[in-house]
Amino acid sequence: MGVSVGGLSVRDIEPQWRQMLTPLLLAEGQDPAWISTRHHRIIDLEFRNLVSPGNPWDILIITAPPRMGKSTYLSHWAPSHYLLRHPEHRIMLCSYGMRLAKFLSRRVRDRVHRCAPVFGLKGVNPLVSAADDWEIEEHGGGLMASGIEGSIIGRGANLILIDDYIRKGKDAASPTVRENQWEWFQSTVSTRREPGGKICILATPWNPDDLIGRIMANRDELGL
Repeated sequence: MGVSVGGLSVRDIEPQWRQMLTPLLLAEGQDPAWISTRHHRIIDLEFRNLVSPGNPWDILIITAPPRMGKSTYLSHWAPSHYLLRHPEHRIMLCSYGMRLAKFLSRRVRDRVHRCAPVFGLKGVNPLVSAADDWEIEEHGGGLMASGIEGSIIGRGANLILIDDYIRKGKDAASPTVRENQWEWFQSTVSTRREPGGKICILATPWNPDDLIGRIMANRDELGL
């Protein structure tokens, strides 16, 4: 099925401008090695539905096996495209450890800066450009990185991305780890979401009582 925007087929739009339309098209335009698969297209559609204006959803949960390219989409192309289209917004990007979260944040920062001219932006503010906390020049939006169970004091986010909160199956089997992650989600994630803000979680399911399982069981209590 062909995709059309404003009556035009995506194929009729110049490649330089095509990548502005969706995170997946940004990936295809920027990375010659990227190959979009059916599951990428499904994730891309659901993510764009989540962040589209007027969508009543609060949270999108994606589960998939390892090595499916899902993290590359959610922790790189999706936040890059989102900030390039919404440079005044803030993202909180979380993963199982701060070291990984900073690495992912650095990749998004560099991608945003590289692609900024296509979107009519100057790029990353050189005065606020740390790997774990950076901003877009003249707009104030940007990204904050956090490890699971880490704290971000006094900052809100329009979009909270949680990517692979479990490092290995052994952690998923630990009641202590699961309880700590649940407390972190309630005390940090839920309180940092701006009004109308969205949460997107992507992970390989390891345990029915893990973070995703508890969110699903308590979403009414959480107001999601």
